[in-house]
Amino acid sequence: MNHQGYTLLEVTLFLAISSLLTIVAFIGLGPRLRNIRFTAATRDLQSGLSRQFTDAAVGETGRVANFQCSSSTGAPVVSSKTGDTTATSGDCIINGRLAVFDTKQVTYYSIISLRNCETSGASNLFATIVDSCQPLVQTDSTLSPAPQTAMYDSGMTIKNTDTSANRFAFGYIQDPNSTARYSFVYTGPSVELSSRLFVSTAKGAINTLRDSAEHTICAKLSTRNAAFVFTTDQELPDLRYNQVGCTS
Repeated sequence: MNHQGYTLLEVTLFLAISSLLTIVAFIGLGPRLRNIRFTAATRDLQSGLSRQFTDAAVGETGRVANFQCSSSTGAPVVSSKTGDTTATSGDCIINGRLAVFDTKQVTYYSIISLRNCETSGASNLFATIVDSCQPLVQTDSTLSPAPQTAMYDSGMTIKNTDTSANRFAFGYIQDPNSTARYSFVYTGPSVELSSRLFVSTAKGAINTLRDSAEHTICAKLSTRNAAFVFTTDQELPDLRYNQVGCTS
């Protein structure tokens, strides 16, 4: 029998070749793994938008048990249920959803409007919903439905193509009196949600932007990029990889 075994030179040569093969494999797989992670992150964001908007649409005409809403001021007044008070949303309806995109996360908000508002016969139904139904963004995390925040996967970041704006929002409003549903975009130096998004100058901005052909935000991870292209005639954005406007 041969009990000689391997020489030190043979072991050293084997380890060197193994290390070289590992480095080559790592260099080759690195970009591929980044591509896989980026594709998964962008599709996860797109599916998250779809899920949020679909779930909101399914429940938009239902009563919500954890908040009280009145219209004593001529606009929705939402407050939390106190003590043994029976919660009611009788004066209000959840008739929309808003997604606000920041660099590393997206936050989803419900839009609440007056249930009994006059919209029939309007020539500009979107503006009429804004004026008559007085929609507000539900920003209070103690109320239901509470805002929901989701971080982007794998360290992906989002950048608004409008360099003067640090935030971008996309959402929809449904007419409380019909099935008509209107998508809108909103962008500017900031998206202020502490008060009603749809009144004063904000309302004018939305009414102008909702007629725009499209608005793009860019997703990036390492050297990969993609564009989420939002248009006001469709409920969800198009996802386009290697978009020229997102390469910078």
